[in-house]
Amino acid sequence: MPRYVAVVETPLSVSDAFAFMSDMRLYPSWDPSIVRAVQVVGTGPGPQAQVDLTFGGLATLRYRVTGYVTPREMVIEARNRFVRSHDVVRVDPTPTGSRVTYDAEFRLNVPGPVSGIVLGPAFRVLSSGAAAGLRAALRADQVQPAGS
Repeated sequence: MPRYVAVVETPLSVSDAFAFMSDMRLYPSWDPSIVRAVQVVGTGPGPQAQVDLTFGGLATLRYRVTGYVTPREMVIEARNRFVRSHDVVRVDPTPTGSRVTYDAEFRLNVPGPVSGIVLGPAFRVLSSGAAAGLRAALRADQVQPAGS
């Protein structure tokens, strides 16, 4: 199954980095494969949040929070009859700010290694764009305070 892991060092505090990363409505601002985010459950980040993310205008997946330990970790999952996504966002303190780890697994709902063979190359291209966007977004001067 295709897997994407991005690790980004940021001068942001753990709480500021987690506030940014846990707000799925902001994902289009750093992931170029996501063109739209609409919150359908809840009113912002949190353990009950559900957000519809539209990828390239082709598919919309409803991501729901399945694990939430502020300000350190969030687990989000999406599934439909074709695909499944399991993403873990972790924020750890560093001497100069924090380290954000975004770990995503994506698979087609098909048996065996077909998912990795079919999705692997495209997933690698999309995830490299997301990693670059995440590095740029987590610069202290790029992150907007909540509510701006």
